[in-house]
Amino acid sequence: MGSRRPSEALLFALLLAPLQAQEQDGALPSLQDLLQTRVTVVSRKSETARESPGVVTLITREEIQATGARDLIDILRLVPGFEIGYDVQGVTGPAMRGLWGYEGKILVLWDGVEMNETLYGTIPLGNHFPVDQIRRVEIIRGPGSSIYGGCAEVAVIQITTLGADDLEGGGAGVTLGRGKDATYRSTFEGVGAWGGPDVKVTIGAFAGTGTRSDGTYTDPIGTTYTLQDQSAMRPLFANLGVSVGGFSGRLILDRYWLEQRDNLRLATAGPTGVRFDGTNLDLRYTWKVRRDLVLTPFLAWTYQKPWWVDDVDAGAHHYQATRLRGGLGLAWDLSPEMSLAAGAEVQRDASNALPPTPSYFPGNASSVSYTSKALYGQFQVQGPVNLTLGARWEHHSAAGSAFVPRIALTKASGPWHLKLLYAHAFRSPAILNINQTLDPSRPIEPEKTRTAEVEAGVQLGASLLTLNLFDTKIRKPLVYTVQGPVSGYLNQSETGTRGFELEWKLRRTWGFLNAAYSYHQARNEVALWSAPGHDSHFLGFTPRKATLAGGLHLGSVWTLGGTLVGLGDRYAYAWDAGAGANRLTRLSPDLLVGLNLAFTARGFTASLGLQDALDRRVPFVQPYDGGHGPLPGTGREFLAKLRYGF
Repeated sequence: MGSRRPSEALLFALLLAPLQAQEQDGALPSLQDLLQTRVTVVSRKSETARESPGVVTLITREEIQATGARDLIDILRLVPGFEIGYDVQGVTGPAMRGLWGYEGKILVLWDGVEMNETLYGTIPLGNHFPVDQIRRVEIIRGPGSSIYGGCAEVAVIQITTLGADDLEGGGAGVTLGRGKDATYRSTFEGVGAWGGPDVKVTIGAFAGTGTRSDGTYTDPIGTTYTLQDQSAMRPLFANLGVSVGGFSGRLILDRYWLEQRDNLRLATAGPTGVRFDGTNLDLRYTWKVRRDLVLTPFLAWTYQKPWWVDDVDAGAHHYQATRLRGGLGLAWDLSPEMSLAAGAEVQRDASNALPPTPSYFPGNASSVSYTSKALYGQFQVQGPVNLTLGARWEHHSAAGSAFVPRIALTKASGPWHLKLLYAHAFRSPAILNINQTLDPSRPIEPEKTRTAEVEAGVQLGASLLTLNLFDTKIRKPLVYTVQGPVSGYLNQSETGTRGFELEWKLRRTWGFLNAAYSYHQARNEVALWSAPGHDSHFLGFTPRKATLAGGLHLGSVWTLGGTLVGLGDRYAYAWDAGAGANRLTRLSPDLLVGLNLAFTARGFTASLGLQDALDRRVPFVQPYDGGHGPLPGTGREFLAKLRYGF
């Protein structure tokens, strides 16, 4: 990194830091509003983040809009512990505390609907979801399996979009992002809301195209090509919500298309398309039996065609997958101090392979199906110290059973709060995890995880300072493994992570300032995930990350925002021309800088932004030894947004 670039970033940080000098009397309630905001992601019971039995991040719409976030990648990079890694075929996804979580370990909920695909449990990111329609994001930075089941092993991301109470009629927006040599994104979206007190209808739509990068990529045998015009990301996303009395329904249509050449290992001769198609329907009824007792029956159906590849030369992949899930939830306030949440769920997953795809199913069958059933419960007592006891039991017809208890002690008193948390979690293997086993004599089992956490926080005037310590161990992690001429999934020995996360949030009438530093240390016995000779590192991810985000109100209609994301050193397998092969390479510390200026008046919002201002093209790294080199990031992007009505 050159000497001028760090100095420019330091200047930016110095410009934001003095904003404290503009503090005004009477502005403290803005922090109090934040502290009193209630979250539901941890226990499905409404609680403040300080009292909730988990390590929670709450991201508000104000923060998303002020920083000019382009997609979920920009949002998650500002959250302690989160990073973004690269898999295959142009697909990127999230990691948590150094653990590669996008394949079945991190659950993403969009308005309560599970967005992970069901073949592998993955959740692809990058110009995929309409972030300007988000009202808030709640994140569990830790296990959530006792409530959500087998895709919530290391984190849960719950996203809530604008509803009928937030919108007045309809609205529309357009976003245009331009780099030096490419148009990085051009997207269009619309929202609408209708109804009255008892009937509400909301709709959101999002479509367009984006480009991963205009940088160059090199495959494991030295083939180099530009990503410009060969790394498209094209979303088509529609979200319909209906509520009538106690009934609510949600239909989400998700069509996400990627263009890439890096494929599964070596570059193809030309661009190949990879599609992730999904239709998700969620129906539920809230039956208030009494004022203190609520029953919620639900039914959810998903139809997907994930990782769909038509090109035979690129390895055609035609699998359909369906999921049908139903259950009953109970919420019972036993007294003002005691509550009980419980439920039962039944799920059926099915998939079939369509020609010309070779079947991975036993006996060369063209289809397969599995069932699972689960019981969960959570008991909470509020007193001098709040106590949460919970557990989930789940049985999978092919992978067997998992039982995951949790216990939490929390206390908030005056400016201080303290949390002592211990939880087990699991990852339930997805359809093709089971059917692409490396060794049929060793059936795939659920991963088993245990996490201990401590969080302490204190309110300092108009700011909140929190520190949390964590220790996570995963037994029998599920790893895609290559052994000679054969490859597939295998439960391996053990992996884990430990470290800390420090956050500081300031709220004033002039705006906000967030700062965070996170550190983890690998405790890993999985060779594919390690950086040989650097035991504290997971391959692909830095143990150290620092972030700064702020928003300044310039009068009643202007907002100036900015972000800094500092990444420590990372290790990646990259092409070494001298050796003529991929070699373990150290990537130097890097810095992402963003600026955003927004104007809002009479229902219109217009903003101009600059992302990756230093043009670092911070690469996405494959966090396992899978033969792919670093995938260049977007690069310097000039961004313009115009919206009306939301």
